[in-house]
Order: sequence, then structure tokens, then C-alpha cells
Amino acid sequence: MESYNTVSQMKCCWGDYRIPYDGDLDGGTEFCPNEKYLKYGWQNYYNAYVKENQEAIKEEEKKWW
Repeated sequence: MESYNTVSQMKCCWGDYRIPYDGDLDGGTEFCPNEKYLKYGWQNYYNAYVKENQEAIKEEEKKWW
């Protein structure tokens, strides 16, 4: 991804079950966000799929489009 206003570039990575080139984001044998990244938007995902919290699962599976 490249900014229209600057020369800054960022790599965008998407994946099913695993995220390629994720550095230390993935901390499990199946995708599990490293706890140090929870504060950056991964907390609900963690609660849903690691802690198996039903309310968090509902939120994660809610259609947003």
C-alpha cells in the first residue's frame, strides 16, 4: 500500500488461518495474536477465538458490510 500524499509504503497482508509476513503478531500453532498486540484491535478476536467468549464470538461474526 502506498500513500497518495507521501512516498510512504506499508505492506498489507491478508490470509485464511494464517497471516503471511506477520513478524511476531502470530504467537500460536493456529493463528493467535501475540498478547502485546491486543491493545491495537485484537482484544475481541482474542476473547472470541482463544478464550471462547460467546459474546465476543457474536461480535466477530457480525456482518459489517
